[in-house]
Order: sequence, then C-alpha cells, then structure tokens
Amino acid sequence: MMFKCIVFTVSLLLVVVSAKSRIKITNNGYTEVVVAIHPDIKHNEGEPLIDKIKELFTSGSAALYTATRKRSYFKEVTILVPKSWPKKPTYQIASYEVYTQADVKIEKANSLHGDGPYTLQPLPCENPGRYIHLTPNYLRQLKDNSTEKFGDPGRTIVHEWAHLRYGIFDEYAEITRPELFPAFYRHPQSEEILPNVCANEKLVGRRWNIVTKQDCGSSSTILPSKDCIFVVDKNRNDKVTSSLASYHFLPNARTFCDDTDEYRHDRHAPNRHNRMCNGRSTWNVITSHEDFKNGNPPKDNLNTVPNFKIVQEEEATISLVLDISGSMESPQPHTKIRMLYEAATRFIKEEVKIGTAVAVILFSSSASLTLPMKRVTNEQDRNSVIAKIPQTAGGGTCIGCGLRVAAQDLRRFRGGNGGTIVLLSDGEENGAPFIRDVTNELVNANIRVITIAFTAAASQAMEALALVSGGKSFFVPLDASVIRLDAAFLEVSTVQTTQEDLPAKLAETRYQSSSGSFRKSFTIDSSIGRDTAINFLYTDKSDINDITVNGQGVSVSLRSPNTPEVRVEQNDAQKQIRFVFANMPVGQYTYEVTRKGSTSQDMTVTILSKARIVGEDPIAVECSVHEEKNTNPPKFLITAYVTKGANPVIKAQVISKIDRPNNYKSVTVQLYDTGKKGDAVRDDGIYSGHFTQISGSGRYSVQATVVADMKTAILETGFTTSNAMEILTLQSNPPNVTEVTTGDFQRIADAGSIQVTQNLNAETTDLFPPNRIDDLQLVNISGQVVTLQWSAPGDDLSNGQAVEYDLRYTMDFDLLSSQFFGRRYNETSFAPKPSGETETLDARFIGLGSGIVYYVAIRARDNSGKWSDVSNVVEVKGN
Repeated sequence: MMFKCIVFTVSLLLVVVSAKSRIKITNNGYTEVVVAIHPDIKHNEGEPLIDKIKELFTSGSAALYTATRKRSYFKEVTILVPKSWPKKPTYQIASYEVYTQADVKIEKANSLHGDGPYTLQPLPCENPGRYIHLTPNYLRQLKDNSTEKFGDPGRTIVHEWAHLRYGIFDEYAEITRPELFPAFYRHPQSEEILPNVCANEKLVGRRWNIVTKQDCGSSSTILPSKDCIFVVDKNRNDKVTSSLASYHFLPNARTFCDDTDEYRHDRHAPNRHNRMCNGRSTWNVITSHEDFKNGNPPKDNLNTVPNFKIVQEEEATISLVLDISGSMESPQPHTKIRMLYEAATRFIKEEVKIGTAVAVILFSSSASLTLPMKRVTNEQDRNSVIAKIPQTAGGGTCIGCGLRVAAQDLRRFRGGNGGTIVLLSDGEENGAPFIRDVTNELVNANIRVITIAFTAAASQAMEALALVSGGKSFFVPLDASVIRLDAAFLEVSTVQTTQEDLPAKLAETRYQSSSGSFRKSFTIDSSIGRDTAINFLYTDKSDINDITVNGQGVSVSLRSPNTPEVRVEQNDAQKQIRFVFANMPVGQYTYEVTRKGSTSQDMTVTILSKARIVGEDPIAVECSVHEEKNTNPPKFLITAYVTKGANPVIKAQVISKIDRPNNYKSVTVQLYDTGKKGDAVRDDGIYSGHFTQISGSGRYSVQATVVADMKTAILETGFTTSNAMEILTLQSNPPNVTEVTTGDFQRIADAGSIQVTQNLNAETTDLFPPNRIDDLQLVNISGQVVTLQWSAPGDDLSNGQAVEYDLRYTMDFDLLSSQFFGRRYNETSFAPKPSGETETLDARFIGLGSGIVYYVAIRARDNSGKWSDVSNVVEVKGN
C-alpha cells in the first residue's frame, strides 16, 4: 500500500501533494521525463520494449513540437528498468528515478482499460495528472494494431502528455456518460446538430446506433438518441487539423483548438474539457502553463530527436540524519530523543529490507557520521544499525551540517549521484551551514530528502527542501508522537519496494485510560493476510495482564508459546509487544488487552498486513493533499486513490481526518467518488473532498480511513477518462460495466502534512464561496415546464449548504456564459439542499414554445454573500 505525499508550493503556502514530477523545460526541451517499466515485467519480455519506447517518444517529440507550434519537444527521456533484470554496461544506476513516481508507467493490461493509453487525472483544470499508463502490448504493436485502434502513436502520446503536463481534458463525447457528455449537440448559433468534438472543419461521418446497429438518421433539427454515436470517416477528413484533444487519430490532426478563426475552439460543445475548464480552449490552458507563460517562445529548426538514457533501479540507500540537539531531551520523562530511538529502532528492525543500505548521521551544533553507509545483509547488520541510533542529546541545531555529511557519504558509497536522506528535527536552525546553504548541492546530486518535522517548532525550511528535492514531508505533533513517527517511518519504506510488497495499514488506535480493557475488531480481507503484524506500544508493561487475538480458528495470547504460524515478540526497550501471523485466514478477528488497572495506560495499536499472495496486488490506498493551481485563497483538495492493481475500488466509505494547529479541534472531511463535492470523475477510485477549515498558520496532519461494505466493488470493466479514444466503428458495442464485490475491508492511509504560512482562519472569516455547479442537465420538457437536475454545492466549496440559487435563462448563449446575463427564474421555495444531494427543479420558462431555444445556467450564494462561478450552460428547446 502506498501513501505518497510530496511537498508542492504556490504563493505563501507549502502543501503536501501526491506526486511532484521533476520534469523541466529549458530552451524548449523537456528533460527528466521518466518512463518506467513495472518490476513484474520480466527481462526477456521487457528488453524489446526499450526500442519501442524510443520509437514512441521520437515520434511523439516531433508531434509535440508541431502541436505546441514550435514551443516544446522531448529533449531527454530516461527509461527506468527493474533491478531484477541482468545488469548491462549500457544501464546506468538510477539516482532519483523510482517506479512509483514515474511520469509514464509501462504495466500489464488490466480488465478495465485493456491496452488503451490513459492518464490518471484526479485534479481540476490546469492541474497536472499523475502519470500516463501504457501497456507492453500497446508498445509491441505500435505500428500495427495500436495504430489501427488508437491512431498515430506520436500524436497519441501528445494527447496524453497534454493531460499529464498541462491539465486539459478530452474534447469528445463519452458513451458511458451520455447524460453529461452526449455524442451530439445543437450549436446555439447555427442551430446545426453537430458531433461533440472540437474540430476546425465540419466532420464527415455517420450517426450510428450502437445498440441496433443502424443509422440514426440525419435530421438537422432533432437530436439523436443517447444510443447514437458519431463514427468519423478517417479517410474523408483531410482538412481537419485540430484538435489533438479530440480526434487526434485523423490523418492531418496536428494541434489544439484555440481562440483564432483558423483553429476556433467551440465552447458550446458539451464535452469534459469545456465542463472542467469552463469553456476555455485547450490552447488557452496550454499556453497559460508556466512552461510557456514566461518563456520558451517558438523556435524554428530544432532537432526534436530525444536523447535516451537507460537507468536501472538498485537496492535503496537511506541516510538517517537525526537531530540530537538539546531540545530533543524534552519533555520529561518520555523525551523526544527516546521516542525517536524507539520509532527508528522499530523501522530498522521491521521495515528495512535485506539488501537496503543504511547510514546514520547525528547532528547538533556539528554533525558526525556515526555509521557510514552499509548494506543490511543479515540480522547482525541490522542490529549494528540499531546500535547507532541515539539515546541522548545536547547542543545546538545545525541541520545543514548533517545534510552535507550525508550527501558526502552517499556519493562515496554510490560512486555517483542519488540516494535518499531521511531528515528528522524538532527545532529551528541556529548554526551554519543552514538548509538553504546545502539545498543546491543536494538537488544537483539528485538526492531525495524526506523530512519529519518533530513538533511545530521544527524549521519551516524542511518542507521547502522536501519540495525541491522531490521528497516527502511529515509532521509529528508531540501529543501524537508515537503514531505519527511510526507512520512517517513506514512511509520511508516505500523507497525500497513496489506497492504489492508494502504492508497495508488496517487499523491505528490510541487508548488512554486508567482502567478497563482495550478491545477492537478488525477484518482480514482476501487480498491480504501474509505477515500480519499487530503492534501494541505501551507506556507501562506492568499494567498489562494479557493480550489475546481471536477469530477464524485462531486463538493466541501473550501467555501462549509461539507456533510455526504465530510468534509473539516482546521488546522492553522499545515498549512494544508484537504479534506476527505468517498467514491469517480471511474473516473477522478481535484483539483484547486486559489490564490490572494499577496505573494510567497510554497504548497505541496498529495492524499491518501484506498481500496474501506474493506478486499479486492487494487492495491499496494512496492518500494525498493538493493545492489547486491559481487559487486565492488556496483551495486544498484531499484525495484517496483506492485500487486493486490498476482497477478502481468504488462505492467505499472514505473519511479524512485533519489535525489542526493553534489549539483547534480536529475536523473530518468525507471524500466522494461520485463526480460531485469536489470529485472530478465518478467511479474512478479517486475519492475527493475539499478541506476548507483552515485555523491559521501552522502544520496540519491529514489521514484517510477507508471502510468497505456490501456495496463496495472492484470495477472490472466500464469506462475510462483522460484516455486516447479508441476509434469508434460500426462494429463498436455499448459499454459493459462489470463490478466484483470486495467484501469487508478497512485501510488507513497517511497523507503527511500541510504547512500554511499565511494567517488564514476560516473559523473567523468566510474564505470560500460555494463550488461551481458543473453538472446542470436537462431531464424533461413539457410545454413551458422544464425539469432540470444538478448536484447541490456547499457553503464553502463542496462543504456545508448554500443559502440561495440564482438560475437564469436567455436566448443568447454567449451573454449567459460570459456575463450571466438573462431572465432570472424567481421561485421563493427554491432553496438549496445539503452539498452533494441531487436537486430537481420543475421550472416554468415564460415564452418557451415550439422551436424556441433557451440557454440555462445557475449559480449559488453562501451565507456571507459570496457567489459561486456560473455553471455549465444547457440548451432547452421547446416542443
């Protein structure tokens, strides 16, 4: 299970996000583009793919140069191959490149997407996607079946690149969402019935009923039914040159729609891009990107052939850079240095894999290389690392000293660049060199830095370092130090392996009581159960009478001897009791801690479990926090990506918890995968929700809990978005949606921390208007009565409940969409429902009659008078 949380900064805020790409553009050329081959792909299968990747990106680079009108191309592409492959002289050692953070991933096909290229794109318009997904079969058949089904490979990769890099969306109909993205629409100016695409010329093709396999007719006034698709004639559209966001497979398609007459964007077309980007052209979104906004103007005669570099992953190299300054000796009696020792020891003992190299650097007023980098090859090596973890502290805080020593040791051990530093500190820097003094050194050496800010007093420069190095950032408040320290160190383990071999966190519970037992049930689902560890971290062992785990024929207690399937470990130095089950059967279990009740007990219980079968994907959760681009005040979107392999897990209950600074209580935000309440796409496995309850400057910790019930399912077949459209033919079939229930399961995912430096407080100031309604749709027309539906917005973005709607209609599309000018529908009982609920309105529009066309839009107001942006526009034609 992977919980990616990497720092991203805009304006005056530092924010944890899911993945920050290292892609750069200099003099029009993109570099540090990472294409990674999945570790499960064997050498004999994967080696031939390298030439296919080169072929694809060479073609794509020329196509990108043309598409961006001489502004960009792929200058350097790095191909990452698995560490299990035989080593070759042509393979360099990977430095910063890891599969989990690749820009393009080569993975085996899955039942949902088949061999179709697609981009995982969970965020709003202008925000980057997470990665492009390609399959080995797509690459193998690049010039054959792949071209026949998806079009020219170079232009296909440009279609996906525009999703990934620039945050545009598809400009075509979606046959699985005809109510929102129909195949046809009536143009408000010409009143023609047109296919739902963006093209600079009128398209030639057939209206085809995908169910009856018959023509839909050619009426110029009546919209075809929802079962009708547009089958474009690839051989009769030679004059069509745009848009690559729609029919990129047409023979002369080469660029994107813009706001000129030559490539005129059609903002009336009801496609996903217009919905998500509020009618802006794809070219407008692309040229607003920082790659082009302030540089990289068109250049003639550039050599667009990329340079390719092949690198190979190796076992991880991790430098622990640990603070032993005087402040770590507080608070008494359980000091921060003691908590660090216990958490770091557990990490080394339980999470560091055989083969991983570890170093220990300690810093206070200066720094020392306590343990030079060494491979952990056996338990003796592991114990030698543990022996170097500090137990005493004193002195000042020179973080830069520790970082510089770590960088020197990494270069010595690796013989070059790369590696990972884990930096933990509890205080502000008070000695040179400072973090800022060594940042360029670390970045130039491709060293990734994971930072753990231990209490709010830790230097704010730590998050900035994580950002620029492509690392991750965590915050550990003192009152939850045991849980958060373990969570942060568990996240470090993601640099050692891929998703299927990482433990899933099933439960995390803290008990504080002077009497009574601690008891809780948990479920082992069919995707996990191997090496299940139940960890009990206590403050007073003498208070524990017994600990038992029961269920599914398993019965083990602290007093029972170890068996071949179960072992009980006790470590008094770490104040830990650990039950480890080799294989737990599927079902429900209960643990119970019975106590003597002699003292007050503070106990934390965590449950971790790995994939039931080695090499198979467990149900996994990846939790992230994003700051949406170009927003002020900043909009924070929390997402939880729930999957089994590449297939989304849908219809789960997902709740995020946010611990807030400045003595404000924690809050929860429910995350949705419904295409509503901040969620971009329904049923894609990405659950989303806005966090709006900012309580001032400081650090915030975010965590998501996922719980399944009888409705929760894995989507086996269905729809995709942000994908290279498979060319529709007369043989195309209706979409087939197949779901497989998961049964009960639970997961917990840590999203790391948000650091807010602006003094924004939603507790005293209304910071946000309601979110924009983007799913307004026509349901029925009966005379002058029009039935409309949409999803209710919130009071603050997608949270809460708005207080008023303003719905308007007019015969002028442009005035309505640009200035919200039209006749207002006045209905006193027209009050908003709670956010996310479906609104249905039967509205009487004066003057609506046969052949009359009105355009309708809506906005919402909150209780402080803030109005949302204007919704999407729908057409109403009288009958």
